[in-house]
Amino acid sequence: MPQTYCPGRLRGSGTAGRKLCVPAAVCGIPTNTLNKTFATFKGGLKKDRYLESIQASFLLLQSYRRFPTDDEFKRELQTKDLYNFRSRSYWLRRLENYGRRERVAIDEYTIEHIMPQNEKLSAAWRTELVRSGNGIHQTYLHTLGNLTLTGYNSDYCDKPLPTSGIYQNAASRPAHCA
Repeated sequence: MPQTYCPGRLRGSGTAGRKLCVPAAVCGIPTNTLNKTFATFKGGLKKDRYLESIQASFLLLQSYRRFPTDDEFKRELQTKDLYNFRSRSYWLRRLENYGRRERVAIDEYTIEHIMPQNEKLSAAWRTELVRSGNGIHQTYLHTLGNLTLTGYNSDYCDKPLPTSGIYQNAASRPAHCA
């Protein structure tokens, strides 16, 4: 049976609502019905086996009330257009500050595409993209792996990766940028 995203992740820091909304939203499952979904759980929850009964309730959900599997969430997170995502600034801020004791104030940061979004790519970028394979630019342009928060957006100015300064060394590059 596929592992659902939500049950094992209800423990730990953060609110359960946020932990459930993120994968649902990324996978295109409406999150505006969660309150009604949780209300239907009331009769089936067992106090002595609370987490297990919540898990069972989630596994029985269908259609627009279901929650994505881990594999579905991972796949969608790698290919979803998060640049044009409704709450992109909120989610990028949450990711940037995840697990930090001191929050990073990103209000003055802008979102930079590592692989440039303009259609008039430099020769260096065209060469790199041809070498990487067809469709790379269209497939990954607005994905999480191609977005970064920075205060130096104008300094990068569509420069090729080795000279842009976004990555300090090749070891820190995501696999699709190596």
